[in-house]
Amino acid sequence: MNNPLTPENAVMIFFDDQTGLMLATGSIETQALQQNIAALARVAHIFHLPVVLTTSAATNPQGPGPLIPELREAFPDLPPIDRTTIGAWEDPRITDAIRQTGRKKLLLSGIATDAGIAMTALSAKEAGYEVYVVTDASATWSAQAETAALLRLTQAGVILMSWVAVAAELQMDWSRPTSDALAQLLSTHITRWSYLAAHHS
Repeated sequence: MNNPLTPENAVMIFFDDQTGLMLATGSIETQALQQNIAALARVAHIFHLPVVLTTSAATNPQGPGPLIPELREAFPDLPPIDRTTIGAWEDPRITDAIRQTGRKKLLLSGIATDAGIAMTALSAKEAGYEVYVVTDASATWSAQAETAALLRLTQAGVILMSWVAVAAELQMDWSRPTSDALAQLLSTHITRWSYLAAHHS
């Protein structure tokens, strides 16, 4: 595998995972989306990845709403960067936070895949970053819009992955010390994995 994701070269960005926006998504069931976001946040913890949280109009209770509890609890000391731009790359606070990590592989997830995520991914790609979109931790208003966005992103060279694929690539070898924590995460979030783990011991 050429130049894979590693705990030393990746940075994770959670994009507009807000309570109001969560209720408006239609490309994935809301509970599954929240569980996948929570799992991806745990992956960031297990592998000690730098994280950037960003929101849009989070103080408007009638609008997008605050960050979902799963991310507030996962990163209690990391304030989200609240912006006005649709794409995050137009906000220098966000690009500065990413540049300060010194990492060139961006793991991007959130809402909405066809708007803010797509715009941010394409801008980051143009700026020389290797961009990954975690598809099962991202969503938009309809399945059709999601499909169109993912096709656009892949045509631009953005890499699509699931949260499990991200975790597996970061782990790479079960002999590494993060294996127990990752196995526990998989057992918690994937029913089949829990069944296999119970019968493997």
